[in-house]
Amino acid sequence: MRRRANRKPETRVALFPFLAVLVCTMGALIVLLVLVVQQARVQAVEIVRSEPVDDSAAQAAAQRRQEQREDLIWRSEILEQQRGEKTTELADRRLALSHLEEHLNQMESQWQKLLEERKAFRALSSPNQDTLDKSRRQLAQLQAQIDHTQEQLTNSREKLQQRPASYAIIPYHGPQATQRRPLYVECTSTGLIIQPEAIVLTPEDLAGPTGPGNPLAAVLRAKREYYRRVGDTEEPYPLIVVRSDGILAYGAARRSMQGWDDEFGYELVAAERELHYPPPDSSLKNSLHRVIELARKRQLALTRAMPRRYQQDGGGSGQLRATTNRGFVRTSANGPGRGRGGRQRPAARRSGTSESPENNRRPPATAGSGDVAGKETHTHSQQPETENTGGTSTTSANRAKPRKPAAENAEIASNQPATKNAGIASNQPTTGLTSLGTPTDDFSPTSLAESRGSNFALPKYENNLTEVQRTIRMKCFVDQLVIQKERGVDTRELAVPLSGAMSNDIESLIARIWDRMERWGLAIPGGYWKPVLKIDVLPEAEHRFRELSALLRDSGMIVERANR
Repeated sequence: MRRRANRKPETRVALFPFLAVLVCTMGALIVLLVLVVQQARVQAVEIVRSEPVDDSAAQAAAQRRQEQREDLIWRSEILEQQRGEKTTELADRRLALSHLEEHLNQMESQWQKLLEERKAFRALSSPNQDTLDKSRRQLAQLQAQIDHTQEQLTNSREKLQQRPASYAIIPYHGPQATQRRPLYVECTSTGLIIQPEAIVLTPEDLAGPTGPGNPLAAVLRAKREYYRRVGDTEEPYPLIVVRSDGILAYGAARRSMQGWDDEFGYELVAAERELHYPPPDSSLKNSLHRVIELARKRQLALTRAMPRRYQQDGGGSGQLRATTNRGFVRTSANGPGRGRGGRQRPAARRSGTSESPENNRRPPATAGSGDVAGKETHTHSQQPETENTGGTSTTSANRAKPRKPAAENAEIASNQPATKNAGIASNQPTTGLTSLGTPTDDFSPTSLAESRGSNFALPKYENNLTEVQRTIRMKCFVDQLVIQKERGVDTRELAVPLSGAMSNDIESLIARIWDRMERWGLAIPGGYWKPVLKIDVLPEAEHRFRELSALLRDSGMIVERANR
């Protein structure tokens, strides 16, 4: 059985319930939270207020650093500038030092030289007699040499003053200048001179065939090839120096230079004027001599093969003989005055009487554009002809007949047409001219030059001037002479009426020609115009042409027939 325990009443303390405690706790926490928040706000305000103070300090520090940096940069620039200045100053001082050293060396050299001179002066202060005599002899020799040299100088100056002035042909500098080497060919009354080698081509050398094998063409080719071998890149060209007495030689040279066409130049020079050429090349001169000899042999072979064509007789070649009228006439190798085949021209066989001095007078020879003036051709019959050395020619049909006078076989100039009447009896007048251009009619008028003097038709003629020929083309009618117009000079055709004898109207013709010459202007410095009258003659006006040729003989004007 259980005993029921007796419980005594206890005295207990009453605690807050859990909810009350929780509420109290939360209240306390809220209070604490409010306090913490309040404290945080206070601290945040303090932090915000303290930050501007820190930025200004940083800015001040940065500014100080920037100032220090700029100051250092400035100092660096100053130091760099000072360094450059010091470097330049150092270089200048180094140069000055070098100059001083050089000057010091010069002074030392001068000092040594002065010492040597001092020694020399001391040695001269007591010279011996041998040295003194030797010096005196040397002084006398030097004085004699000085006197001799002064005498030579005086003589040379006197000779130089008496020596005529000489000239040289120099290249032209201008728009039309050329760098090509000239091949000098000098035309004189004696022939052609190849300069500067001074090789003479005589009229005999120019009388043969004018093909590429003639001596002048061979010489020009040889010189051209020689200069090409020595390194000339430019093609040389012939430069023809035409003397005043070598106009006809110029025509012969042009005939021999057919292969050069217009690739040549020319210069007109007075006959008495001295020219200086470059020094000759000895090797080239020897080569040219060989070339000329070979060309002469070749020409001789050609002329022997065709004697009639090249006017050869008995193996000898025809010649161009210089005349007193500044021209060449062709003669045979047998002697002067002979034509082709050695036929002797008679001194007087016209009309059975001898010629008077008037009829024997000859006009000046003229230079044609394509042939040498004075060249003679022989008019023969259609039958074969044989020639002998006696100066006559006979046909095969009448060899047994007596020989006719040589005058019946008269020769005519190359500028007249050949006629069948050239071999008829001499008492019949012929319409042609003799080999020198003299009219064959006995009634030919007398030349005006007999009363007025030679060259009276040249208004500006002087002996020391150079003539320049220029062509005036004319037509010869029975009743008038017409000067044809000239392009760029005169567009008029000037007619000179003829009434009766031509001597009545010759003054009018000369005046018209002078008017044309005035329109030409200046010829060349130191020269004058020499007109060449090329006349087309009508068949019925042959006697007018003969009258004009006779009247203007030796007048200075050249009268040529244009139509052949």
